Amino acid sequence: MTDSKRIVLNDDGWIMSQIMTPVTTAVLKERIVDTYVDSGLDTLSWCIGDTGRQRYETVDILAQPHHLPQGRESDLGAQNLRRLIDSDGGPVTIFTKLCHEIGIKFLPSVRMNSHYDRSVADDVGTLRSDHPEYLIGQPDEEFIPNTTQWGIRTGLDYARPEVRSHVAALVIDLFERFDTDGVELDFMRHPAFFRVDEAFGSRHLITDMLLQIRARMDEVSDSTGRDLEILVRVPPTIADSARIGLDVETWIQEGIVDAVAAGGGFIPLHAPVEEFVEVAERTDCQILGAIESLRPATEEESVNAIASRLYEDGASGLYLFNFWHKSADWKRRVLNVLTDPDQLARATKRYEMEFMERLTPNDLHSYAFRYAVPAVQLPVDLGFNLTGRGPVLSLTIGDDIEKAEADGEIAWCMLALGLSDLTAEDELDVLVNGVLLPSESVIRRFGTWSRQEWTKFPERLDEVDYEGGVVEYEIEGPPFRRGENEIEVRTTMRTVMRATKLSLRHVELQIEYDN
Repeated sequence: MTDSKRIVLNDDGWIMSQIMTPVTTAVLKERIVDTYVDSGLDTLSWCIGDTGRQRYETVDILAQPHHLPQGRESDLGAQNLRRLIDSDGGPVTIFTKLCHEIGIKFLPSVRMNSHYDRSVADDVGTLRSDHPEYLIGQPDEEFIPNTTQWGIRTGLDYARPEVRSHVAALVIDLFERFDTDGVELDFMRHPAFFRVDEAFGSRHLITDMLLQIRARMDEVSDSTGRDLEILVRVPPTIADSARIGLDVETWIQEGIVDAVAAGGGFIPLHAPVEEFVEVAERTDCQILGAIESLRPATEEESVNAIASRLYEDGASGLYLFNFWHKSADWKRRVLNVLTDPDQLARATKRYEMEFMERLTPNDLHSYAFRYAVPAVQLPVDLGFNLTGRGPVLSLTIGDDIEKAEADGEIAWCMLALGLSDLTAEDELDVLVNGVLLPSESVIRRFGTWSRQEWTKFPERLDEVDYEGGVVEYEIEGPPFRRGENEIEVRTTMRTVMRATKLSLRHVELQIEYDN
């Protein structure tokens, strides 16, 4: 029996302001906690807000004249928070108790920065308006619109000692005053903490803040006997983390953190989780692969594929973001498979490569995401090369296709390529790990095809149409293999007198088993 994998699932606190029914302990139990009964979930993390505004039974850490919880009297979230505080102590108290009753851990999650527009006061609270000098962009500064510095200007500047002291006090409060299992520090919401030109050289400052939190957590753990942890969610590479001021390598190797969720889940098939695993060797730090419930992880088969790939690269578990909305039946069915590598090995999968336009900023806070997330492989323009070779794409899969086919367990395996501006006169050769896929197994369809893509917050996903075609290869197992695979696409003939570019915009591998 293969060891089970840890699953951590983040709930963004939606219920406090998005349902008209008054939020009570019974509602939190029925609508949230009970949906994880018998699901295999190890830990529920619940967002208490960000460093500027919190929605839990807090104290006014900065001793400002107004008292938290913040919010207008007409604000639904503030009303629900006050009701929970008056009735049963507040959401952190309630969630801790309810989660422990069903045998799962509870971590309050702190969004470590916010880069929403300052004018949206109901979202960002009063800290930024009361202390504009705490912001990355100073009140008298002007920035060129649509640049990175412009996009992150509304976030708190961790170069300010007042900001770090405030954040440390907030985080410590969550495990010092409550019976939680520790705390999650979400550095991917939103991932910019210093001015761009100062970030790399300032990374010791956040490390120093974490050392303070770690020291206090160890004191609380020693005095109470509680097993407490710090879980951090960081950008998808060690280098990008360091570049924006997060010295994750030091945090892991010096035992400052207990678990790292590697990446925001934006590029789950591309993020090099293996480099985090390598850094964590010979330490007790867990590395979790991150998946967000957005394209390409919108369907069960894609989640299975991403999980399989992350486990192949050494992840000891998964961190799931924005999956709170799934039904209790979905959670029990899917999460139990994700915790069990033996079940996952024979689950239907769709490996779908990420798409670069997914990372194009289209609202203010998404500039921070683009700042912290590296480029991916698609789209890629195809054309004639001097050597006759084509672009080579990398796809890591967790399925042992060779063994499964030898055992007669593969029911169906298909590689699909979606291209814009493809015509019937165009000819392509596709090689997988150096093996030319046979032309007799190809199906070509021309005309309009579509794929779901990130459009704009809050709609997120929409069908985007392309004029071109889809090329599909039905494959009997090999030449795909477990681990990294190379897919080369060569243009051998192009439509005569056509000036537009032939562009590869979609690559997916579907695997189905006889179960």
